[in-house]
Amino acid sequence: MDESFKDRLFREPEGRSQGFVWISVALIFFTLYLYYSGSNESRATLGFVLGVVFVLVSLPEFLPAEHRYAAGLLRVVSMLFAVLALAFGVLSF
Repeated sequence: MDESFKDRLFREPEGRSQGFVWISVALIFFTLYLYYSGSNESRATLGFVLGVVFVLVSLPEFLPAEHRYAAGLLRVVSMLFAVLALAFGVLSF
């Protein structure tokens, strides 16, 4: 692995096509959230949290190529949100 973690995190955004892939994954999780929340199951929270995480992951990919630092910060925020939400929100149900 030649790339350092910092270089990988603060790389150029991969483009709108990759962003739309992440948005599609988020829509799948939001659909699962709606399905499970209608049946009052505790798994609904997991679908919502993962949907939000994938929306946050998609945001840096919609930025212009010269905004590497902002894309990196958004990636850090999405990782922190994922870890905190999964640790405190989803695991406590």
